[in-house]
Amino acid sequence: MASSDINVEKWMNLWKTGDLMFAGSFECRMDRQGRVAIPPAFRHDIEDSGDSCVLTFFDDAIAGYPRGTWLSLEKQVLALPAFSKKARALSRVLASRAHESRLDTQGRILVPPALRRMAGLERDVIVIGAMDRFEIWPRDKWNTFAGDAEALLDAASTELSFGLPRPSTTQA
Repeated sequence: MASSDINVEKWMNLWKTGDLMFAGSFECRMDRQGRVAIPPAFRHDIEDSGDSCVLTFFDDAIAGYPRGTWLSLEKQVLALPAFSKKARALSRVLASRAHESRLDTQGRILVPPALRRMAGLERDVIVIGAMDRFEIWPRDKWNTFAGDAEALLDAASTELSFGLPRPSTTQA
């Protein structure tokens, strides 16, 4: 078995057991070289993927996928109809924006300049968990998004018929 097969198998086992999930939000700083310290809560999942993650621009932020998760996404894209114009466009955009990054000894990843420009990343960033990936947001964009989150949750739960727990509004 090739080492990449072992990493995918290890990732699939983590996913099935629920041990692979990014959750939480953390205020961080990006240094002048474009390195961002990954929160310790997220490092374990990246370390289990061979210290490697794939970064791409997605929804106004940088999305970071453990290598195994990215390989699964690639397989899904490759399974799309080869003669579909939309599928080819998706494949081109995803592949052209993808950059592999490795955790350094201090738990940082390097965000390439092109991705930093696309996302508008500067010194102050927020690193959030988004289930199967982490995201790096400019602080101001994240604050705007988070400010609108309640309306987004209401719309999503209605549209997807997904019941979200609601805080009790009755008074005793």
